[in-house]
Amino acid sequence: MGEGWSFWVMKQFSRKKADQRIEGWVNTVGLALLILLMVLITINDISRLIHP
Repeated sequence: MGEGWSFWVMKQFSRKKADQRIEGWVNTVGLALLILLMVLITINDISRLIHP
């Protein structure tokens, strides 16, 4: 199912497929949040190396 699980659940309840524009937007926002989380974790790790 991957990243589309939420759209699959929505389809089961509403009986119609999600708009592809919305699905693309949600996937883009999710990827941006994941990248932001990775950057924040990396900054935290580097700061711990510099200031133990």
